[in-house]
Amino acid sequence: NIFIEPDGTKYVADARSGSILVYDVNDKLIGFLGTQLGIKPADVYVADNSAYVACANHNQVFVLDKRTGQLLNTIGKPMTNPADAAADEFALIAGMTLDNAKNVYVTDKIKGVVTKFAADGAFLRTYGRPGSLPDCLVRSKGLKLDSADRLWVVDAGPSMAVKVFRNSDARLLMLFGLPGTEPGQMYMPASLVIDHDNVD
Repeated sequence: NIFIEPDGTKYVADARSGSILVYDVNDKLIGFLGTQLGIKPADVYVADNSAYVACANHNQVFVLDKRTGQLLNTIGKPMTNPADAAADEFALIAGMTLDNAKNVYVTDKIKGVVTKFAADGAFLRTYGRPGSLPDCLVRSKGLKLDSADRLWVVDAGPSMAVKVFRNSDARLLMLFGLPGTEPGQMYMPASLVIDHDNVD
């Protein structure tokens, strides 16, 4: 996954190198973040001076200083007991996004939910649930928020769909997609982009 700042600086989650690769506007490699932490980044999001990294090694979100890579905070915890998992624990962390208030939204490919945390790391709520009904998530991956504060979640489970939840009460509003390789169908979707400039 990649995050691009307005000035063109790019942050790439590179699981193989165990770091966030930083490129300038001309695509020149200018730095590495997180190499000293033993991370396996699944996703990255940059807000102000912080780089938020969803780490699949530790099943936590690491908050790093985007210039120095210094660890500033962690959000969530790795799951210790699947039979009695806490709401703020991750089994297999995947995608991540932030809203304007710096609330953090994280998908878990095993738990079948999106978990929302406050900026300070406090648990707020979940979206979706495990199962096979339309509002369930089987293998949630990438996610984005749109300008109306709706949460769009890629579910690479059997439905191969994108599911849209209302942020205020976590209600499923709609879904789209079908499994397959024909136009309009998806095969192992991983991420999505919301275009506010060219599509109403």
